[in-house]
Amino acid sequence: MSTTDFSNIPSIPLPANQEHEYEVVPAWTVVARCISIIDLWTQEDSYQWEIKNVRKISVKFELPTKKDSQWNPFTIYKDFSYSMWEKSNLRKFLQSWRGQAYQNGELEKFNIYQEYLNKTCQITIEHKTAKTSWNVYSAINSISPLMEWYEAPERINDLIWFNLESYNPSVFDKFNDKLKEIIAKSPEYKILAF
Repeated sequence: MSTTDFSNIPSIPLPANQEHEYEVVPAWTVVARCISIIDLWTQEDSYQWEIKNVRKISVKFELPTKKDSQWNPFTIYKDFSYSMWEKSNLRKFLQSWRGQAYQNGELEKFNIYQEYLNKTCQITIEHKTAKTSWNVYSAINSISPLMEWYEAPERINDLIWFNLESYNPSVFDKFNDKLKEIIAKSPEYKILAF
């Protein structure tokens, strides 16, 4: 039996409770509808200590059956590298959403906006803890087609799409400051802006 005295070793401090500027989406499996697909253009991305410039895309969902304290539907988004190669996370995500893999030739005329904007699905949301702030946040864990017998409620939010090839400043102006800041970091935006 150890006789070591641990009483003088300081305890690890717990993180201070910080107020969220937003309400955390409940963790659950819920009905969802894609309400926006935003091309974030080229962004710096770090992977295994290497920094690369990668084109990114953000896909946002409305959760019509889950309401916040103001009785508005919660929304949640997920960002991806804008790539449809066979092992890309975006392609795996979209295949899970549609319930089947893409076959030869299907991606030749693929348009993510036409295929998925306003499309319903079922997503599972999990809670995670941020490594730096210790804040709890919600993340999409998985996605699948909506159950065949279930009819999703009507959409409440407007549909928004935004891409590099057809830049629309009036759409950009409607984005929140954080999203504008992300896009403004891209080299493409700097070319357009100046």
